Amino acid sequence: MFSLMLVVVMTVTTIMPLQATGSPREPNLLATVPITGPKRPKVELLDAVMLKYLDKIGCTAATLAISKGSRTLYRRGYGWRDRERTVPTAPDTMIGIASCGKPIVAAAIRRLARQKRFELDAKLFDVLPIQPQGAIVDKRVKNITINHLLEHKAGWGNEPRGPVKEATQKAGFKDPISTETFLSFIMTRPLEDEPGTNSKYSNFGYDVLVDILEKKSGITSVEYFCTELLGLSAVKGMHQLGQPCRQNDLPLIWNDDGGGLFSASAKTLCRFMERYWLTGEPRSQGNPYWVFYGSSPGSTAMMVWRSDGINLVALFNGRIGSVGCDEIKSELERVINKIQGNNAENIDFKNNWKKFGTLHCSKSIGDSAEYLFEGRSISWIGRRYDDAGKAKVEIDGKEVAVVDQYGPLRDKPFRWKYKNLNQGQHKIVITVLGEKNPISEDNWINIENLLP
Repeated sequence: MFSLMLVVVMTVTTIMPLQATGSPREPNLLATVPITGPKRPKVELLDAVMLKYLDKIGCTAATLAISKGSRTLYRRGYGWRDRERTVPTAPDTMIGIASCGKPIVAAAIRRLARQKRFELDAKLFDVLPIQPQGAIVDKRVKNITINHLLEHKAGWGNEPRGPVKEATQKAGFKDPISTETFLSFIMTRPLEDEPGTNSKYSNFGYDVLVDILEKKSGITSVEYFCTELLGLSAVKGMHQLGQPCRQNDLPLIWNDDGGGLFSASAKTLCRFMERYWLTGEPRSQGNPYWVFYGSSPGSTAMMVWRSDGINLVALFNGRIGSVGCDEIKSELERVINKIQGNNAENIDFKNNWKKFGTLHCSKSIGDSAEYLFEGRSISWIGRRYDDAGKAKVEIDGKEVAVVDQYGPLRDKPFRWKYKNLNQGQHKIVITVLGEKNPISEDNWINIENLLP
C-alpha cells in the first residue's frame, strides 16, 4: 500500500527579501480587499482561507482554481493586480509560479522524447554540442543525461552557476549570461557526485531543459506549453519572464519579475494538471496524490493532484516558504473536504492508520475506525487495490459484514453501502482483520470517507 500514492513536495529557497510584501494588513482592512470570480456554493469558505494567507504573507494578490476532470469548479481572484492597488485581481490573472513550472517543463521534454526528437538517456552534451571553455578535468561530465536533469541528478550540485560566475565575467561575458555559456564553463569544473546517483535540487538543470526544449521544438517554451501540451490554438494564460505580453493574453501581475521564469493563471495550471501528472507523464487512470510547491521572492505557488480527482492551484504574489505552503494546502483541503461532504476529520481512527492524501490506510490487525452518524444508511468510500484485504463492519455493536477491498486494477473506486436502518443516531466501526483473499498481495484497508 506504500506504492498506493506518491507525495512529492519541492520548494526553492533563496535568501532574498519578499518583493510584494508590506506590513500585514489590519484585520478590518481585509474587508476592503476585492474578490473576483464566479460565486459558487460555499465559495466563501475558500475565500476566508485565501484572504487569511493573503494577509499572512503580506502580498497584494492571489488566485485560486479548483477543477475536476475538465470542469472548473472554482475560479477566484483576491487583492489588486497593480502596484498601486487600484485594479482588482481577476481570477485568471497570471502570477509567477516559481518551481511549479518544473512539472510543465518535464512534460514537454517527455513529449519530445516520445516523438523521438531525442532519447531521455541521451547524453546532454550530445543533445547540446557545446564547446567547453577550457580543459575538461572531470570526464564524468560527459555522462550527464537528459534523465539526470529531470531527476536533479546531474552531479554538479544545487546551483553550479555561482562558482563559474566570476570566470564568465573575466572572460568578457556580460549579463544576462546564457545557459549555454554557463554550461561551457561548468564543463571545466569537477562534479560533486557521479551523475545519476545523488539527487540535489537544481534550478539550473531545468533551465538547461528549457534551452533544450526551445532548440529542439523551434518555438519558445511558452508557445510549446500552450499549443502542444494544453491543446490551445495560441499562447494563452502563460507568460515567460522577459518576453513581451501578447495583445489578447490574460492580465499579468505587477511583480512578475519576482515570480520565477514563468507566470500563469491558476486555471491554466489546472488545465495542465487535468492532462499530466507531476512527473510530466500523461495523466492516465487512477488518481495518485501529488503535491508540488514553488517559492520565490515574488511567488508562493502550489499544485495538488488529489486522489479524488480534484486539482487544486493557489498562487500568491509573495513568499511564505515551505512550512507555510503546508498550512495553506491543509486548510484549503479541509475546506474542499467539507464542501465535498467528506467527513474523514470526524472519523475516530484508532491506533496505526497512516494518511496518504485523502485516504487513511492500515493493515494492522485490530486497527479500527469509528464514526457516529444520523440517518437510515451509511456508505464507506475508498479505493480498490491489488494489495487490499478484508475488514469487519459493525453497526451499533452488531457485525453486519466482512468487506473485501481487493481489486485487480489499482485505484478503482470502492463503495460499500448499508441501508434500511431506523431513523436516528448510529455508530459504525470498521476493523482491520489482517485477512485477504488468496489473490491479493497484502491486507491493506483504506477509508476515504463515510457518508450517511
